[in-house]
Amino acid sequence: MKPNLFILFIALSCQLAVSQNALELTYGLQHYQRQDLTFSPLIFKGTAPINLGLSYQRIGKKSQTKAHIDLAGFACRSVAAFEYSKWDEVEPLTVPPSNFWMIGFGADHHRQIGASGRPVTWYAGLSLRAQLGALFYEFGEYGAFGYTTVASLSPSVAGVWKMSEKNSLHGSLSLPLLNWIARSPYAINDDEFIERQSNHRAIKTLLRLSGDGHWASLGEVQAGTFSVKFNRALHKKWALSLGYDISLLRSQDPHPLTAIEQGLVLGIAKLW
Repeated sequence: MKPNLFILFIALSCQLAVSQNALELTYGLQHYQRQDLTFSPLIFKGTAPINLGLSYQRIGKKSQTKAHIDLAGFACRSVAAFEYSKWDEVEPLTVPPSNFWMIGFGADHHRQIGASGRPVTWYAGLSLRAQLGALFYEFGEYGAFGYTTVASLSPSVAGVWKMSEKNSLHGSLSLPLLNWIARSPYAINDDEFIERQSNHRAIKTLLRLSGDGHWASLGEVQAGTFSVKFNRALHKKWALSLGYDISLLRSQDPHPLTAIEQGLVLGIAKLW
């Protein structure tokens, strides 16, 4: 048994030795557009002043694996800011923007397809994505809280174009076939919603609400993500990147929902 463990240790050590690892911190200018008929027929649009991401990637001889987490807070409006009167206020008030908070998690594993030694290396594999959304709608004197959670398992493809010794272009596309979705109920609030958010703890409430979902077919939920990123090696241990990401979500139950998130992302990575 001990010789087998020793051989396994040596194999893993050799694999790590020939792999490149990267820990990357990103910040970007993101735009969000959302229309959810559960709350309003209006289209809410806005940017994310807060938009941070952290990812770890390992690129081996024939494979690449990545895990990431990101946070974005969007300030969105459906119309220009307007003033309204409140019965207990002397001066008119200005309606604030609606705030949509998104927490995302993801993991990808791809294996190389095709021959090596070409300028573009192609990969195919699977991607796992989950996004938890806490939605604070503002309509003037009154507002509404909503949530949307989507977890997807997707076949995906990726490509790496080695432009020069220091420059490379990376792209990926994923189209989910299996989705778990949890959304605000038909009437926004119901008995189950009230019970699940009774503890008034933000993260715990969002996780409990996320569990109140179901598996959705492609006819009910359509989603997809596409990203392209330019990498520039600064040194053997550091790299900069500039990328563009876009994701789409469409859902029909309990009311039609369409959401598009896209933007430019800057990153700095530590390599080893």
